[in-house]
Amino acid sequence: MSSVETSPGLGGVDWLVIVVYLAAVIGLGVWLGRGQRNTRDYFLGGRDLPWWGVAFSILATETSALTFIGVPAMAYAGDLGFMQIVLGYAVGRVILAVMMVPYYFRNEIYSPYA
Repeated sequence: MSSVETSPGLGGVDWLVIVVYLAAVIGLGVWLGRGQRNTRDYFLGGRDLPWWGVAFSILATETSALTFIGVPAMAYAGDLGFMQIVLGYAVGRVILAVMMVPYYFRNEIYSPYA
């Protein structure tokens, strides 16, 4: 005899939440994408994004779920060597902002940072 109970699957409320979520994501994408005229606008946001929006986007892209959950867990376990990642993030952002982004903008290079 197995003591594992089986789940009956997704119910009506579950499917409703999924459908509402998908509709909201699609609606938000259509609404925010209405000002895009070409692929340059799509990839570069018309170069009209606020600095904090770009910064959070880059940070979210580079920080995986494993990093977000694993680094605090490793630090709690006593391995503070992983905490250097925070310093690396800060130094890397300064180098990008001061050296790389102005170069990308001047030369119209398409990059995640420009």
